[in-house]
Amino acid sequence: MFMIIEWFSGRPKFALFFFFMSKPLTPSEQREIDATYDLVHQAAMNGIDQDFDDWMVHPMFRDSLPEDIDKDKYLSCFQTVMYENETHDSLALHFKELGNELYRSGKQNWLAASNWWTRGLEENPADPKLRSVLHSNRATVSLGLQQYQKAALDADWAIKYDNTNKKAFMRAAHAYQGMSNWDKALAAANAGLEGLDESDPLYKGFNEVIKTVSEQMNSVNTRVQTYLDSVNSCSNYFKKQGVSIGKFPNTWMGNWDLSLRFDEDKNETIWPVAIEYDEVLQIDFVEGFSEGTPLRDLINQVLPGVTKGVEAAPWDTESRYTVQETVIYVKTNSTAWQWGRKVAKRASKNIEIDPDCSLRQIFAIPDYVIPGYPILYLAVRKSWFAKSLNITEKYTPTGKVPVEPIPEDQLEKVNVRKEEQKEEHNDLKIKEPKIVEVPNEK
Repeated sequence: MFMIIEWFSGRPKFALFFFFMSKPLTPSEQREIDATYDLVHQAAMNGIDQDFDDWMVHPMFRDSLPEDIDKDKYLSCFQTVMYENETHDSLALHFKELGNELYRSGKQNWLAASNWWTRGLEENPADPKLRSVLHSNRATVSLGLQQYQKAALDADWAIKYDNTNKKAFMRAAHAYQGMSNWDKALAAANAGLEGLDESDPLYKGFNEVIKTVSEQMNSVNTRVQTYLDSVNSCSNYFKKQGVSIGKFPNTWMGNWDLSLRFDEDKNETIWPVAIEYDEVLQIDFVEGFSEGTPLRDLINQVLPGVTKGVEAAPWDTESRYTVQETVIYVKTNSTAWQWGRKVAKRASKNIEIDPDCSLRQIFAIPDYVIPGYPILYLAVRKSWFAKSLNITEKYTPTGKVPVEPIPEDQLEKVNVRKEEQKEEHNDLKIKEPKIVEVPNEK
């Protein structure tokens, strides 16, 4: 319902108009509307001189927005007015404009603006350029809040829907730069420059990104080369041990001080290890982990559920990642063989790893090539993301066993467009990951 009240001499004169809601009202909302109608009716019967103090505090006649817009039941009710005759595209455009207005009103309303753009995407508009703008706008908010992973995801989708959206390329370049993903930042900036006139304000911005990223990459390349030189010096040893190693597939892997060590007492190597959460674009980094230690010892120090004092990461607001609910997997043939045991190039696939396995047992997988240093991937077992990995086999300390897919009715219930949720962004990494210290002695 919607009302128009005409004002004369500081008092309202009744004029009531009715519209239909696009969804059924709750009992409490219906009671509120009934009460409002009774108030108007009484005013009409009693005349203009009726005392309207009650009107002045009624939600319908506010002179300002409530503090918590999203949780206000009255505002939510009013916002549903007259949407039956709208198309998905017109609603998405309407929500885009609402978000734009909120964004321009100040940083305090950025999240509310982003919520409206999300509402626009939930309408699934058919216009790809509109989709692109909505994703690109959300990326702007994420960049302003230094949520680089979210910004990169949205910028990538914006480019996918409209590869002429130069602002999306700029936001992608800044997002990847914020994550120290130098390859991606450089690629986005160079792609954005294509066909761009020098007089365009974005032209200077793209060149600044390219200059800054190139300087950072020189520093990273020096650190990576030092590490790879130490790997190369052990090539014969790795060959005898049946270990295959390749170069780094991504420059972000050189963002930390790297060291490959050897424990002479145990006759085993100690590796830096990355732990990746691809669904949420996060990473933990372990400076040194012995190849013979069970992975369980490492995971128990990273995820909650077993070790006292280990809490969920700040980004895991729903505590989805626990020791009990998480699956470990690796990618075979993720990079080309370079040192040690030779491995022919084949299509990469995901293989689940039992927590009781060690790095040594992973190294023994026929098609596994260490991508510079070991990378362990973690996923929530009953997530749509995990299902999209198409894992069909699992390695245990005693051998390989088949993995049955989880039925869809047992998967997490999430309100996300599946086609976007399943998209892989395996090379998006944060700039400053959590660095975990794991004792090698049990």
